[in-house]
Amino acid sequence: MLSFIPRFFVSCGVAIVLWLAGGLAARALTPKDYAVQLSATVNATSGRITLSWVADAAAIQYKIFRKKQDDTDWKKLAVVVGTSTSYVDTQVQAGIIYEYRVNKIAADHAGNGYLVSAIDYPQVEDRGTVLLVVESTMGSALSTELAQLQQDLVGDGWAVVRHDVAITDSVKNVKNWIVGQYNASPATTKALFLFGHVPVPYSGDFNPDGHANHMGAWPADTYYADMDGVWTDTKVRDTRAARKANRNVPGDGKFDQSKIPGKVELQEGRVDLSSMSLFFPQTETDLLRQYLQRDHAFRMGQLDVKPRALIDDNFAGIKDQPFSARAWSDFSALVGSGKTATGDWQANASAGSYLWAYGCGAGNYGYCNGVGDSKTFTTTTSYVVFTQLLGSYFGDWDNDSNFLRVMLANNGYGLTCVWSGRPQWTFAYMGLGFPIGYCTRLSENNNGEYVALTYQRGVHMGLMGDPTLRMTPVQPVTNLVGTILSAGGIELDWTASADTVQGYAIYRATSADGPFVRLNDTLDTGVSYVDTSGSSSDIYMVRVVSREVSPEGSYFNPSQGVFVSNFVTQP
Repeated sequence: MLSFIPRFFVSCGVAIVLWLAGGLAARALTPKDYAVQLSATVNATSGRITLSWVADAAAIQYKIFRKKQDDTDWKKLAVVVGTSTSYVDTQVQAGIIYEYRVNKIAADHAGNGYLVSAIDYPQVEDRGTVLLVVESTMGSALSTELAQLQQDLVGDGWAVVRHDVAITDSVKNVKNWIVGQYNASPATTKALFLFGHVPVPYSGDFNPDGHANHMGAWPADTYYADMDGVWTDTKVRDTRAARKANRNVPGDGKFDQSKIPGKVELQEGRVDLSSMSLFFPQTETDLLRQYLQRDHAFRMGQLDVKPRALIDDNFAGIKDQPFSARAWSDFSALVGSGKTATGDWQANASAGSYLWAYGCGAGNYGYCNGVGDSKTFTTTTSYVVFTQLLGSYFGDWDNDSNFLRVMLANNGYGLTCVWSGRPQWTFAYMGLGFPIGYCTRLSENNNGEYVALTYQRGVHMGLMGDPTLRMTPVQPVTNLVGTILSAGGIELDWTASADTVQGYAIYRATSADGPFVRLNDTLDTGVSYVDTSGSSSDIYMVRVVSREVSPEGSYFNPSQGVFVSNFVTQP
């Protein structure tokens, strides 16, 4: 079986020899050594953010950098000695996001850590417009479930524009519709959700997994997310690939670019569970319905997910390819220091839930050594929500029972999956309530701001899963009832959220699609609200707002909205 390992040992053999000759053979470095496991605590009263990290006895010094959210340049804040395990930043303001990078210098290695922090980052009420592109046969077969998804998207602050496309349509026609929608409102159009087997773009003449028989075009949903890059189909002529779909010649509908030619504007993700024959007798429709039901349950806080992470690294002995290093760093920031376990994926993820997991090993289209194979995961449940995987071949996902997509088809908790390591992705923003699509776009646009090993800005980067999902759901209100008052107006009553909350935000609209207008400037803390100007033709939404304190900072986290449009009359 082909794998990464032979190529990696050839490419890094000199480095390993020099490393041993330097007298450091007694220290066996692992990807964890190349990470700085960061977390942060915030103090709203004194206005300070305290970074903390796990000690490394070999560290000589740490360099601490900071930048604001949309900056590209890092500003050096301090250099501290290797025995330090914390740094206090006093030059911060509440409500502003700060990114931190900590570089570790040790005698025999270097490492990096990233996190995103803020003091009481405000509630995001309007997330912009998401373009929901649905393969038309699934649009009709799953009309009920898709209606629920659209309501959930509206209930999380999105405006939804839906477009159904034929499976036989061209990628250029699909792209033209997306670009048209974006150009009509570039300031508000933020995300792209591809659902079903929407036509798959292919692009490039490269092999990110390092195999000569895998050189050519790979699936490239980045084509749909890039609004102004120039994509051509005139230059590449490469027919070496073993898989016909990867062969690329001029005029075949597959693009030339191996790197994304423009800046990615849209937060894109795809849920495509076609051609999953190993799951028979479950059909594509069955698997997509199961996914949408799970998506809704997670959003509503109905899945019992433990805030912890798992790493199953079967490449850990390869010194210059610390694929899981970013996972060690991100997981510390996302679930907290000391909450990342190591070990066999199947043994752990079938016995208990994990919010995050990273697995890597030698692979093929339906297999990742040490993690499992596609057939196994048709019967073995994986209770992991957000998954990162790396192995040969299966990053090229448009094939039968592909291992990346199996994580979404599995009867567990899987909602997203990415091929991370070539390049590494960054997910730190999810610890402050941002959707995973935001992290997808950030990772795809990474031009050196974040250490990511190789193949940065590769067209093959893409999210399998719903790009609008956020990491920490708040349980919404229940039993929402609207009453038409005899004196005029509408009274709303509900049962309080089971979570600890700051209060409730009340909204009104004239259409279920929105836009919903916030009625109360200050959160209500009771379980009722009277809108004296409301009428029975209005639609109301109530959202719980919690002050979330994460291992990165604090932010105001809204629940999914709960709606009422049918009213009772006051006796």
